[in-house]
Amino acid sequence: MHNNIMAAGSRDRPPMLATGRYAQWRSRFLRYIDTRNNGDALRKCILEGPYTPSTVIIPVVPTTENSPLIPEQTTVETVLNMSPKNKAHFESEKEAIHLILTGIGDEIYSTVDACQTAHEMWEAIERLQQGESLNIQDVKTNLFWEFGKFTSHDGESIESYYSRFYKLMNEMIRNNLTVDTMQVNVQFLQQLQLEWSRFVTIVKQQHKLDEVSYHKFFDILKQYQKEVNEIRAERIAKNANPLALVATAQPYQDPYYQTSKLKIFQVTPKVSHLHAVKRIFRYLKGQPKLGLWYPKDSPFDLEAYSDSDYASASLDRKSTTGGCQFLGSRLISWQCKKQTIVANSTTKAEYVAAASCCGQVLWIQNQMLDYGYNFMNTKIFIDNESTICIVKNPVFHSKTKHIEIRHHFIRDSNEKKLIQMIKIHTDQNVADLLTKAFDVGRFQYLIASIGMLNL
Repeated sequence: MHNNIMAAGSRDRPPMLATGRYAQWRSRFLRYIDTRNNGDALRKCILEGPYTPSTVIIPVVPTTENSPLIPEQTTVETVLNMSPKNKAHFESEKEAIHLILTGIGDEIYSTVDACQTAHEMWEAIERLQQGESLNIQDVKTNLFWEFGKFTSHDGESIESYYSRFYKLMNEMIRNNLTVDTMQVNVQFLQQLQLEWSRFVTIVKQQHKLDEVSYHKFFDILKQYQKEVNEIRAERIAKNANPLALVATAQPYQDPYYQTSKLKIFQVTPKVSHLHAVKRIFRYLKGQPKLGLWYPKDSPFDLEAYSDSDYASASLDRKSTTGGCQFLGSRLISWQCKKQTIVANSTTKAEYVAAASCCGQVLWIQNQMLDYGYNFMNTKIFIDNESTICIVKNPVFHSKTKHIEIRHHFIRDSNEKKLIQMIKIHTDQNVADLLTKAFDVGRFQYLIASIGMLNL
């Protein structure tokens, strides 16, 4: 009721502009203007614009016995020499502006207030309301398009599907869009997922689509939700392998080394593996803004970290290689891979991991030469003293004779001063992140160490 009173206006207040009621407001506003004492002047200000003082020409005054000749003069019209009608028009401009601003809402106030005259404001309101009418047409078109394209999501429950469809229908009703019952029911039933097809057929056989509302169909179909869930589970078990999702994941998407470990169970996954995958996805969902930060003031030195997890594969007892390379504090490359050989000691596992890291370092050195950077004697940090000794001293034949020849190129790189092996404490070896699981505190420390932040 309050809105109706505001729309109609009062003796001391013009009518308020309501959404979608511009034609009625325009008529009421001009009628309200006519009731004012200076209604004619206000109407001119609004519809024609403010009164512009004219230039007045004072004719020649001829010479008389008592006064000399006064030549023709030009002067601008002022309030003092205006006619009463023009004066009323001139003085009503500010009042017209005030009345217009009083009769509009906050949603368009700032736009209208930017205009200089009452006439400009009046035209601005008309343009805005015409644009609103066009927007309403766009809304209706979009709603019809959404109705035609409406469909259920894969794995969506009937409650969720009904809720979205119900909101869409309510939105169409609010915008005065009508669709016949048959069309609504056909759209509601046909856009359900394949698992519902058998139950949709039962419903169609028992009820006429042009007589029953989709609310009734929802009440019937929700009773079959349990059977649909079972059908969906059987389809997933036969056709889908959830671990295949992990196989296609990029390294930077998953900080856990479990990703690479889970890949080997794609052929025969078990429930425990599915739980592990879900745990990874829960972590990813909880860290949507976690990313690598590259500070511009970091030094431009190439360095690398290498580590291994000895006999970590429970099935074939192979070790895991982990390595990461930095330009200053910027992480630019990383590896996490199960080794192709079975190491018979932690030293051999670390040696193979170091050789893999060295290969990546040499590739980066080669690439940077194209940009004029010659990185020599690149530091490779490792937490195993025996591995460093083997790299630097090839005399340890008894400890190295079982290592394949293809891994020994790291010795040649060390002799040519392309790399240098440096001992580091295990706690400072950030490559640990790629080979082992940790508690929350250690994990967060390693995440921060490689330059990952919530951006």
